[in-house]
Amino acid sequence: MKKFKLSNLFWCLLILLILGLFSYWVLGFGNFSASEKYLGEPGYELEGWLWRFWWVKRMLSAAWNSGAGLGYMCWLIAVAGSYPETGNLFDLISISWPLETVFGAPLYFNVKVWLIFTLNGLSGYLLGREILKNKCGALVCGLVMLLSPYCLSEVGNGRVRQTVLFPMILYCWAFVRLYKKADLWRAAWVGIFAGLTSVIYLFYGLSLLIFTLLFVLCAGIFRIYGSFSLKRFGFLVLTCLIAVLASLPS
Repeated sequence: MKKFKLSNLFWCLLILLILGLFSYWVLGFGNFSASEKYLGEPGYELEGWLWRFWWVKRMLSAAWNSGAGLGYMCWLIAVAGSYPETGNLFDLISISWPLETVFGAPLYFNVKVWLIFTLNGLSGYLLGREILKNKCGALVCGLVMLLSPYCLSEVGNGRVRQTVLFPMILYCWAFVRLYKKADLWRAAWVGIFAGLTSVIYLFYGLSLLIFTLLFVLCAGIFRIYGSFSLKRFGFLVLTCLIAVLASLPS
């Protein structure tokens, strides 16, 4: 089996970056003056998420100014961002806030859209490469994730949070690698990644659980990657336990 080359990843990333700019242009309706307006149609859920963004910044700033420690701040971010009732605020804290500091509004929002689309495409490429072992097939997987009509529609309606798919895709990629060659190190970091992805959004955790169960069931029945050994089962159980522990703060 040929080793994965960084040059392949570079050219794939370059293609996806260019196509990400293309999708960026489509959402802007042919207007590259992205610093003058928010991408997508006005209205819908965009105003609600701008309000949430303002609220979470005020909340975290107040907590920090009151002398809250770093541990409490991390816990507050996890709790505020994971439950559906408060919405997906974690991406506002980890992506929107730093980008706004650098680019200002509304340009940060549009850069965020382009960044999410590109990361979706790159993670789709990695997953396709791991499963298909074919560059062209993997690139198609990346293009499907980047130019997904679902994502384009959601951004157009102001629901950018619904397009942050790359954490789930990266988990699928990492889990497939773990299943093919299980060891303690991979079990540990895949479990931690799964737990942190669940912290980002509760529904992400539920999606990862469904994928894990279906993948293990199909791989076990059809023996896609060999027989289901006791060693492999032990590492998968360890991964699940670490994932639960990593998600406990939320």
